[in-house]
Amino acid sequence: MSIPREHCTMCGKEMKPVFNGSEGMKLKGWVCYDGHMFWREAIYRERQYEWSPEWDQPASQRNSVSN
Repeated sequence: MSIPREHCTMCGKEMKPVFNGSEGMKLKGWVCYDGHMFWREAIYRERQYEWSPEWDQPASQRNSVSN
């Protein structure tokens, strides 16, 4: 399952997903680290997404690209 991508409203770059280990590695939200700390919390349906090791790989090394 591919997580939804979010873009920073301040700089437009793709934000990084944040997962909560105390909730079984469920998606907590997204953060932009590029020059500022912008946070967007995941809504209830998005919190059902779980961390996958493939997300640690650069996009060029993944087998498929998701929107």
